[in-house]
Amino acid sequence: MHIDPFYMPVYELLWLWEDGSAVIWAKDIENNFDRSNSNVCTGEVAYLYNAEQDNGIGTHDFTPGATTLTLDFPNFSGFARPFRHSQIIYTCHTLIMFQSVGEGGGEIGKVYKLPDIDNFNDPYTDPFAFEKLWFD
Repeated sequence: MHIDPFYMPVYELLWLWEDGSAVIWAKDIENNFDRSNSNVCTGEVAYLYNAEQDNGIGTHDFTPGATTLTLDFPNFSGFARPFRHSQIIYTCHTLIMFQSVGEGGGEIGKVYKLPDIDNFNDPYTDPFAFEKLWFD
C-alpha cells in the first residue's frame, strides 16, 4: 500500500500592538492514514482529513531593534503552536523568527510579511481574506 499522509499550514496571521498585546490566527490541514477504513487486501487507502483553525490572544515583548521576541498565547490549542521564544530579524516589511529545535542544533523558522494592503480585505470582517490571497 502506498500511504501518503500530509500536514500543511495554510496560513498564520500575527498582529503585534505597541501596548504588548498580540493576536494570532492560524489554520492548518492534515490527512492521516485511517487504519480502520483502509483495505490491505485491495490496497485501498483511507485517510482522516482534518482542518483546524485556531485564534489566540496573548502578549509579546517586541521592541524596535530587538534581536529576540517572546510570544505568549496561553489559550492557543492549534497543532502548529506559535514560537514562544525566538531570535528575530525585523525589517519594515518582514519579521523573520527562528528557534533551535532538538538536541542536534537544527533550526526552524517562520517569515511573516506585511500584506498588500491595497488588495487585502480586513481579516476581522473577512476571515478567509488571507487564505484567498495565499492561493492566488
